[in-house]
Amino acid sequence: MKCGHCKNLAPEWATLATDLKGEVKVAKVDSTVHTKITQKIGVSGYPTIKFFPAGKKSFDSVVNYEGARSSGAMAEWAREQNGGSKAVYNLQQLNSQAIYDANCKKKSKIGAYLGVCIITFLPHILDSSEEQREKYLETLREVGKSFRGKPFTFIWAQGGDQYDFEVLFGAEGSGYPSVIAIHHGKKLFSKMRKAFDEDHLKDFVEDILAGKGKFASYTKDPNNLKTIEEKKEGCNEHLCTGPSGLDDHDHDHDHDHDHDHHHHDHDHDHDHDHDHDHHNCNHDHDHDDEL
Repeated sequence: MKCGHCKNLAPEWATLATDLKGEVKVAKVDSTVHTKITQKIGVSGYPTIKFFPAGKKSFDSVVNYEGARSSGAMAEWAREQNGGSKAVYNLQQLNSQAIYDANCKKKSKIGAYLGVCIITFLPHILDSSEEQREKYLETLREVGKSFRGKPFTFIWAQGGDQYDFEVLFGAEGSGYPSVIAIHHGKKLFSKMRKAFDEDHLKDFVEDILAGKGKFASYTKDPNNLKTIEEKKEGCNEHLCTGPSGLDDHDHDHDHDHDHDHHHHDHDHDHDHDHDHDHHNCNHDHDHDDEL
């Protein structure tokens, strides 16, 4: 590739493809090979960026991009072309180290960490319902869409599935849903103190954006997040308890269920006590640390 501008665009284009996965298809065409296509759509310089609306086959509907060549600027423009607020926010579940790294450790082309990762821990599906889970997720999608183009990424985790992670940032024991914000580059985190709803979550993020957020420092990075399958594999050598397959955590569940099914009355009292031995390396006191 002899085009210097094309080389500079390449890493931003790769990031753009990741950010828009599930929303807008991102592709590239080698104009030295597909000359007929590039001539038809009026490509005269490189790199040229164009948006092709879904369902429309006419080249007259193609829209040229003239903005900044950063992944954030291009993503915001592409979403606007794709329907703006109607476009679905690609909300990922935090169920592996790879998901955390992709969303919370984003880097610019000069190696600097980008933005703040907003992580919401939702009630375990066994303690909630699919309908309630979807309401929570829809709230997160709506808030995520309202901050498109801003330095925030929104992901979620099922409560208890990443218990070590919750302990690390003091998110356990405060009830679900719970929300934290992490700036990996500056080793700062913040917890949302108000009840979970769309307005409170927007206020929490807006305060961070305005430099008003209350942040604490942390020293230990989350670097060993595992999928449920990986945790189950580790159970071959250990006694595993709990839905997350962890054998070294203390989950105290007191469930009182009264079921009345077809003349059968069931009373269940479950007391589960598992010992934890965690050392929280993070400092959960309020700093006026600014991002």
